[in-house]
Amino acid sequence: MEKTLNKIAGIIGSILLILSLLLIIYIVFLIFTDYEIEDVVTLEVNNNMEELLPSDTPLTIVTYNAGFGAYSPDYDYVMYGGSGSVANNYTTVVNNLSGGLDALLSTSPDIIMLQEIDIKSTRSHSTSQPTMIERILPNFNSVFSTNINIKWLAYPFGEMIGRVTSGQLSLSKYHIEEAVRIALPNNNKWYSNILSPDPALLVKRMPTDDGDELVLVNLHLINYSSSTATLNEQLQFIANFLTEEYEKGNYVIVGGDFNYLLPLAFDTPKSLPEDAPEWLSAMPNILANLKHYEWVGNPEIPTVRDKTTPYIQGESYETVVDGFLVSDNVDIISTTTLDLGFEYSAHNPVVFRFALD
Repeated sequence: MEKTLNKIAGIIGSILLILSLLLIIYIVFLIFTDYEIEDVVTLEVNNNMEELLPSDTPLTIVTYNAGFGAYSPDYDYVMYGGSGSVANNYTTVVNNLSGGLDALLSTSPDIIMLQEIDIKSTRSHSTSQPTMIERILPNFNSVFSTNINIKWLAYPFGEMIGRVTSGQLSLSKYHIEEAVRIALPNNNKWYSNILSPDPALLVKRMPTDDGDELVLVNLHLINYSSSTATLNEQLQFIANFLTEEYEKGNYVIVGGDFNYLLPLAFDTPKSLPEDAPEWLSAMPNILANLKHYEWVGNPEIPTVRDKTTPYIQGESYETVVDGFLVSDNVDIISTTTLDLGFEYSAHNPVVFRFALD
């Protein structure tokens, strides 16, 4: 009996030792393959146009978090507390991307800002999404900026997220003078960073035909993997950048998924609905009340649904986290949110029509 117990104990010990060694090897692998990039990186502009941005014509810009093509109504995501890790299948990814783009094109946009666009990631069935989108939009130039690059995310254990390369994609019908990726401050612990996104601003500088400059910022703030101190530091960095650009005399438009409740129709920037879920926070004052800037969006139509469970119309929590922050020298003509019923993504597109003073 004793020999049997010793044998069982030995087997269990060997298994634990092997698992421990595998864990150590995996951690070392993550450390040595961690995504390292300079704070400011010049980005390649594909299919750049010659025509300059018109100063006397109203323009349309749209922002949309495509959710790497996975978020059909029945999909939730494990990183937000759900159970899904990989899109249902390849066809789902293609159909969701195509359906979302068709909706965007119905607005006749001049500029498009997209978030959560994958490149050959396991979770989106190895689709090269920037290439797919560029083929659909041959009359647009494009710039891609990476904000997450993990060689292999071994979580969850049933169906692993796997390889992830993802980021923001900005497209335009007009000339881009310069495009850069500007990293946001990230003071999280190293062990947190190796499995977390590296949030950054995708900044495009577009000259106008009368000699001015429009600065376009495509962003996707990530608040589930960072400390409050780091998030506040990132918001302060953005506020400082926007203030500097305004003081230069530039037009500035920031669009994207802010991942905070936008201060559009609430009494105070810190107010939250009583039924707000834990994942939702109000936009801090650092950006909520930024001098010389105005928030643009439609508070009546939700832009995001709860990602912790599949979507059920009338039951799932919905709110507004996508939109625009615009300098006060930009004329606001109109804004609307396309209510797609979260058919192609966990987000709805936000459309903004504007003119340059």
